[in-house]
Amino acid sequence: MVIGVLAALLVTAQASRPAAPSADLLLAAAIKRAATEHKAILADFNAPWCGPCRRLLAFLHAPDIEPIIERHYVVLLLTVFEDKDKAYLNNPGAEMLYTKFGGASSLPFFAVLDSGGVELGSSNAMPDGSDIGYPGNNASIHAFVSLVEKTAPRMTASERATIVEYLTTHSNGLGSIGGRVVDGSGQPLTGVKVVAMERTYSFGQWTPLAAARAVTNDSGRFVMEDLAAGEYRLRVLDSAPATGNVAKATPLTLVRNQEATGIDLLLSRAPVARVSGSVLDAGGLPLVGGSVVLTNVEWPDDVYRVTTGAGGVFELRTVPPGSYALWVRAAAELGSASIVVQGSDVSGVRVATQKGRRITGAVRFDGPMTAADRAAIRISAVAIDPPPGATPGIPDSVVRADGVFDLAGVFGSRIIRAQNLPQGWMLKSVSQKGRDLTDRAIDTSGDAALDDLDVVLTSRTGQVTGTALDAAGRPLRGGAVILFAADASRWIYPSRFVQMAPIDAGGGFSVRTLLPGNYLVAAAVASPANWDAPESLDRLRSAATPTTVVDGERRQIVVRMISR
Repeated sequence: MVIGVLAALLVTAQASRPAAPSADLLLAAAIKRAATEHKAILADFNAPWCGPCRRLLAFLHAPDIEPIIERHYVVLLLTVFEDKDKAYLNNPGAEMLYTKFGGASSLPFFAVLDSGGVELGSSNAMPDGSDIGYPGNNASIHAFVSLVEKTAPRMTASERATIVEYLTTHSNGLGSIGGRVVDGSGQPLTGVKVVAMERTYSFGQWTPLAAARAVTNDSGRFVMEDLAAGEYRLRVLDSAPATGNVAKATPLTLVRNQEATGIDLLLSRAPVARVSGSVLDAGGLPLVGGSVVLTNVEWPDDVYRVTTGAGGVFELRTVPPGSYALWVRAAAELGSASIVVQGSDVSGVRVATQKGRRITGAVRFDGPMTAADRAAIRISAVAIDPPPGATPGIPDSVVRADGVFDLAGVFGSRIIRAQNLPQGWMLKSVSQKGRDLTDRAIDTSGDAALDDLDVVLTSRTGQVTGTALDAAGRPLRGGAVILFAADASRWIYPSRFVQMAPIDAGGGFSVRTLLPGNYLVAAAVASPANWDAPESLDRLRSAATPTTVVDGERRQIVVRMISR
């Protein structure tokens, strides 16, 4: 079994808590054993709090891997950088060896020594000189195997292949981000929240969204695990925002399987400001009791709320620097303003609310519809291109027995859509006195009439079924297919021409309820993030399979995987 060089070297420091053995003694024992068995020494520097360290240990102990490692290495496990309350687990002197062999604030780190204790190589073996960490992506796996070839020359090609197979198949593509939060003097900070934000395509907009959160421990350390590859911005949120403690956003690009460690985030003091002003209602009178919400455009976690008082006056205190959207809501009225806070007070903000408009019309059915199915349908007004930080809501209406619908309290630019449709039904068209509004925005801010809309729902739809294959021509087991219109102008949210469907265990898929037209179909081993964003669809276009959908027709196709 893979074991550290432990046993008789334990020294008792306290009766209730034995001290960890000295790193120098462990190294001396490892050198003696390596010389006797003609092996190299694999010195693994790790800490129990470190997720990538645990993954590396699991690799070393795996049934298929452990015998291979044992044939070529003496494994020396050394604990470093353990938290204050568990510092007794650290091997005395291990941190000095860590530095000696090239460790630079990240874990796991490992060095390979010959039987005399002379360094042969270390995990600083990536092409750019950076640390391998846990070898969980193609580049780090290649670097790890190259290090093995250099330090274990008697290892067979079959043994190396077993290592590569394990590392490849035990990767789900997820990574982690870890590091410390420190103050201006470099001291670690405890109990502060770290947030990893990513750009997400949601409701037709690219918006920042919190992908992961962590709280620093007694040593100021944090770890956020199970993160998909992508671009992130790290930020620290002080537990007492009134202090004005802020951290500059730290950009980070995480690649597939990457363990990004050793990241230091600086929390420093910044001036806070007051934001004050007044609100008038739609009749021009001071609005009393209105809800005022101030949302940071870049950091949606930063939300400040207050209620308007006498004279419609409001005041928001301790607001850090940033760009904000201010929203006022009261009953069926809504108002907004954009505000930039730069450290000094922002006063004299004036907001006038407007009454929501009413949109009415009737629904016609192109096909037989039961009374129960009709009762479940909702006609909604979906907001498009709202300002950042907007919360305008999506009003909806039932469809009466005579087909009439009535949408109340509608603000901004809207597109009419139908929800809760029975299987096989889709929205076919929306028009007003012959003017097509199906995929066009209705502006509710003007005086134009918003009644007499004609909404047509149809059951005359097509279907695409088929099989998804991998690069070798074998059926994919799971994943998803994305079907989208060949005409990019039809991708704009809320699109009726962009859909995703799962791939079953046999590679089969079915995309039902499609409007007639020319489409492209792409397959992937997992549901891609932001798959319905126009930018994402544009990247899929060149490798997608074309198909045509006709009313009432079932088209069968074969699609090959476009990415891993």
